[in-house]
Amino acid sequence: MAFLGLETLVQKSIFCVYIGLWVSYGLLNEYAKRSHIKFHSATAVVAQCIVKLVLAVGLFMSQDGSLAKMFELFKRHPTLFILYLIPSGLYALYDILAYVNLALFDPPTYFLLLQFRLVITGLLHQRVFHKTMNQNQWLAILAVTIGCVIKTVGDNAGAAEKPIPVFAYGLLMVQILSSTFAGVYNEALLKTYDKNLSIHFQNTIMYLDSIVFVMLCLALGITGVSFRDATDVKNLEALTHWPVLMMVLIMSFIGVVTSLFLKYLDSVRKAIASGLELVVLPILASLLFGTVLTGYLVLSVALVAGGIYLYSLPVAPAQPPLALQKDSKLEDVDDEDSKSVV
Repeated sequence: MAFLGLETLVQKSIFCVYIGLWVSYGLLNEYAKRSHIKFHSATAVVAQCIVKLVLAVGLFMSQDGSLAKMFELFKRHPTLFILYLIPSGLYALYDILAYVNLALFDPPTYFLLLQFRLVITGLLHQRVFHKTMNQNQWLAILAVTIGCVIKTVGDNAGAAEKPIPVFAYGLLMVQILSSTFAGVYNEALLKTYDKNLSIHFQNTIMYLDSIVFVMLCLALGITGVSFRDATDVKNLEALTHWPVLMMVLIMSFIGVVTSLFLKYLDSVRKAIASGLELVVLPILASLLFGTVLTGYLVLSVALVAGGIYLYSLPVAPAQPPLALQKDSKLEDVDDEDSKSVV
């Protein structure tokens, strides 16, 4: 029984590295807060986009060919730029709505409702890839979702709530759908467009489109941050602090590993990995920073662990109808009789 269906060394490595990078990012973020290191999130996002593009091009040149070959692929696959505009635009929409919804919702409600991404990811994945998930997998998704919800409730216990307008729930649903659909769509592109096409070439196109959307959002001031603010000298200098620099690099590597995750695994197990990271991070934070472990966290760990176990359970093969079983037994008897006659 393979853990979460991770049968190969490559799959296990990608899964562990993905969680490790996210946990490392969370720990560095906590360290930066405790050290009173401030940085502008928009500046970090711009830096991440550039580093991701450099990584993708560098990996292509080291594993797949020269820049000349990449430009040749650009000419042969011009439609990819259009196809990747969809996930790039959806991810940009998700980032924009994150700013908007955090202003409309109180943090406990926002992060609580956001945990239902896992269920929607399962539904979308089943629809797009025409693969029906079994009962164990759905129970696993439910257990991990409830575990994440309990952990979020525990983090925000006692926090003050504020009135939430009705339309805000619609915006939050759009945000959740944009994130989940972008992930499933990206997985479909990586697995079905051209299996022989370099994943690093596809990442390059993805990051080029992402840069276009980020720059457009900054130019229009959609997130409330202008391009001038994002590229201000003081904000750029803040990136030189080693925790911030490491966070930018880690987020850039996460972009590359996410593509590998979707290529060799799927978006459902990626969502489960995110849920696992949500409970692993506070445990490590308690060891490193002395934060308190609560009963909420213990319960959420148990639920997430149980969900992962359920997802890993093999599915019993369906038994044929009783009449067919009887016919099969009769055929076996006839075969034995014919052999005895011979």
